[in-house]
Amino acid sequence: MQSKTMTSGFTMIELMAVLAILAILVVVSLPMYSNYQARAYRRNAQALLAEVSQREEAYFSQNRAYTQQLNNLGITAAGVLDGLYTVGIAASSDATYTITLVAQGSQASRDSNCVTLTLDNTGNRGAADGSGTDSTPECWP
Repeated sequence: MQSKTMTSGFTMIELMAVLAILAILVVVSLPMYSNYQARAYRRNAQALLAEVSQREEAYFSQNRAYTQQLNNLGITAAGVLDGLYTVGIAASSDATYTITLVAQGSQASRDSNCVTLTLDNTGNRGAADGSGTDSTPECWP
């Protein structure tokens, strides 16, 4: 008489099914995470625009003119938001300015509809995609 031995564990087919399910979850969730990360960096960039604007107003109250130099505002351009954006200030006169942030590298490709973010001295916000097309409603909530 033969004795039946019971073995416990998973079969190869069961393990492959679990791996296939995990692979599908990763494929679905990775783009969603990338979009979330791009939006989070954009929100940080918008907060930086607001901070630079506040510092411009403080500078104006002391000097009766806006500045185009970030170092006059106590901000260094190097490594702005971990190198994901470059920042610039354009002043067409002593009484107006426009702050511009331009996405760089991976942020520009992940957040391609909101490559350029702007804020001026009157509080007008702007945004453009990589080709310069206005995308303000999509980029500013």
